[in-house]
Amino acid sequence: MDSRSAFAAAAMVAALLMPQASKPAAPPANAAEVTFGSEVLKTGTKLTVSSENVWNSITMRPGASGNETISTGLNTGTANFTATVEHSDTSLDRVRFEFAKCPFSTTPPVKNAPTELKVANKTYEVSSPDGKAKIVDGSGAPVPELELIALHGYTNPLTLELPLVRVLGGKTIKRGEAVDVPWGVSGLVFTGFHSMAPGGTTTLTLTDERVVDGQECAVFKVAATVPQLGNAQFRSRVELEVTGEVVVTKRHCLLVGVNSEGVYAFPDAKGTGPDKKPAKERKPAKDAPKKETWKYHVVILG
Repeated sequence: MDSRSAFAAAAMVAALLMPQASKPAAPPANAAEVTFGSEVLKTGTKLTVSSENVWNSITMRPGASGNETISTGLNTGTANFTATVEHSDTSLDRVRFEFAKCPFSTTPPVKNAPTELKVANKTYEVSSPDGKAKIVDGSGAPVPELELIALHGYTNPLTLELPLVRVLGGKTIKRGEAVDVPWGVSGLVFTGFHSMAPGGTTTLTLTDERVVDGQECAVFKVAATVPQLGNAQFRSRVELEVTGEVVVTKRHCLLVGVNSEGVYAFPDAKGTGPDKKPAKERKPAKDAPKKETWKYHVVILG
């Protein structure tokens, strides 16, 4: 055997003796159904949250056959905050919310409009000493009413019992199965839909499973009909038709992702009078509300 043949033989033996690199594991096949738990987030758990909303400034004006719902412009607000579970047992009994910069803008620009949301750079604590949520600011003082209304949109999905536990907790849902979310729950968890009147419908349809930021999650298609101001005050049947994607952790039923858009609908456009003729003024007006969006992202830090 010449030197080249000897070298080749030695190289072959060495290659056979070397440990083989393991192939990357194939992602687990998604099951045909998903089982949801109701595990409570532990004391000390910290969440980072970003919630970006684009919504209309709604007003009314007289029309030939009734009041019209119109938009005077679009608002864009982004809330950035952390939520720390300070105590939990069977529910989230005390949670501390610390808000960072929360930019706000209007289109078209409004003179002297604020440049940040009311909650920007503030701290709040939500507790439930008697089973009902109590909210104070960082110094322990009560929160002004208008500020409190704005704050509820960020605290409601993350305090006491997580809202979606009532709908999904302990259940096994098949892929493609639709789940109706009662209005009382939808109003607490899907705060970015900006419901302006009671009622409406929200349906979640299971489409996929996904690991998001280290959490095993279920992915749903969402379809909601959300009553707006016209319904309650002027009987002008204005609705927001919302579609998009919703992501929920399987262990906790915690909402960790939303990417949705909503379009205003005017059901009265086909006519509601005795003669059933189309009500011209019920059709979308020149200044009809524009598309609204909501992007929501929660990361569990541990």
